Amino acid sequence: MAMFLRSARSSFFSPLLFPFASRGSLRFFAVVFLVSFLLLAYVYPLSFSRFDQPTAPHVRWEPKQHPLYPHVRQMHDDPSLLRTVFRTEHDDYSRNSPHANLTLVLTITNDTSSWGRMTHGTPRKWQFIDYIDRIREQKLPPSSVHLGLLVSDRDAYAAYVDELASATDLPFARADVIYMSSLPGDAEPGKGISRKERHSKDKAFQCRRRRHIARVRNFLSNQVLTPAVKHVIWLDADVYELPKGLFERFVNLGSIPIERNISDIVKYVDLRDSKQIPNAPSTTATAASSTNTVTGTGTSAPKKSATASDSEKATQSTTSASAIAESTAFTPLPIGLLTLRCEANGWMDYDRNAWAGFGYRPTNRELNAIHEGRRFPGMRHWAKALSQLIQDTRDDQLVRLDAVGGTALYIRAELLREGLAFSVYSVSGTQWGHDGEDGVETEGLCFIAQRMGYACYTLGGQWRTMHSDA
Repeated sequence: MAMFLRSARSSFFSPLLFPFASRGSLRFFAVVFLVSFLLLAYVYPLSFSRFDQPTAPHVRWEPKQHPLYPHVRQMHDDPSLLRTVFRTEHDDYSRNSPHANLTLVLTITNDTSSWGRMTHGTPRKWQFIDYIDRIREQKLPPSSVHLGLLVSDRDAYAAYVDELASATDLPFARADVIYMSSLPGDAEPGKGISRKERHSKDKAFQCRRRRHIARVRNFLSNQVLTPAVKHVIWLDADVYELPKGLFERFVNLGSIPIERNISDIVKYVDLRDSKQIPNAPSTTATAASSTNTVTGTGTSAPKKSATASDSEKATQSTTSASAIAESTAFTPLPIGLLTLRCEANGWMDYDRNAWAGFGYRPTNRELNAIHEGRRFPGMRHWAKALSQLIQDTRDDQLVRLDAVGGTALYIRAELLREGLAFSVYSVSGTQWGHDGEDGVETEGLCFIAQRMGYACYTLGGQWRTMHSDA
């Protein structure tokens, strides 16, 4: 019976599958099929394994030890995206105990000229080593600091890698240096833009430029933000002076529990006659010019008499703000982001992306004239710069903002994990089909953070950074 079935299978199936095949050719086809299957099983994972990596799709993580420095790991796969990771003697991960208050410092650069120079006064040009010294001068425990640096120039990348590899006693436990020539699929590359063009008044150009910067910032943040990081500090490469204790101040404020009422450290600033109500959750308040809006209170007070002198108005405004702050039950939102005033070559406010209130934002010339006592038509409706907001504040106080810049910016890391990102379009006023009117890159952060239950603040008093002029 068994012989009959084998004979039947052979005589029935063979003509159907291979009508003109002999027994020997069937063996040949079987061998070819088996070899083809094995090749496919081997080649298929190699072809698609790059999509299984935890970073950019075109990066295969195969760390290679630096030929000269055993503590350096280089990751080379795509020549357009390179990454080198440094672990210094301060790294606690060897003992499986990352620092409990880990701070990540992030900076994006173009090339070796990105560190800035001074053309006024005493000429000077800064380098990468000066940037490292600035971090060292902040005196955070090196084991509590990680560094993330992104560069778009291949020669600069090689120079930074060599400099870090040969350095000793670095002020951080880990450094990730990433070279990326351009963003994947980037139709608006940021390369080729001169430092002078950064201050162009062309709105369309600035929107394209800042959209690109936002994408680069998000890329770097997502690449190097590890689960242990609690604090993120962004620094512009060409900020050449940081106040002593700035990082510690950022970390201490960012460590305040979100359930704590911070009314005792928030200064309520009168944004008189703002066209819209900034930072106000109350739906009963209006944008009429007959109200005084107090940052962070969500309440309004009657407008003072127009016959009062400027000094009397200032006194009345301060008194009104204090009275409202004391009488209101509104609790300021928890600290999500922090910044401080940035000064450069006589400009009281170099970073004009940080402001509070709504409406027209004065130019630097107009702002300097305002500080000298000049008045402009309609200026009571203008948004306020940091130099205006922090007047009469102490170093231990904060003032709430509606937008921040990126010269020196603190972000609570958990917000980034929950979805906060540098806006790649103008978020304020967005509708289906087109972007909004404002809020691109750093200026969109507070808009998003407020909807997550957090607020942006600036350090009051004498806190300020210094920015190069070229």
